[in-house]
Amino acid sequence: MRSKSKLVLKARIVKHIIEYYELDCTGMGIDEVKDEMEIAYVEDRSNWEYQYTESDGSEIDIELEIVNA
Repeated sequence: MRSKSKLVLKARIVKHIIEYYELDCTGMGIDEVKDEMEIAYVEDRSNWEYQYTESDGSEIDIELEIVNA
């Protein structure tokens, strides 16, 4: 017989995804292109255009937590 107390199981799943971005560098000099590459490396891609995301569905990590509500 099940208890009527509410009990919740939460899962936090980290999956492997790949995001693709593109930057039109037409008219930029090589130094400007290198600067953009350095900025993008630290995740500031505000000038870049998002293209798409792909995932193979594999899980990298999972955390399970029981929450008494």
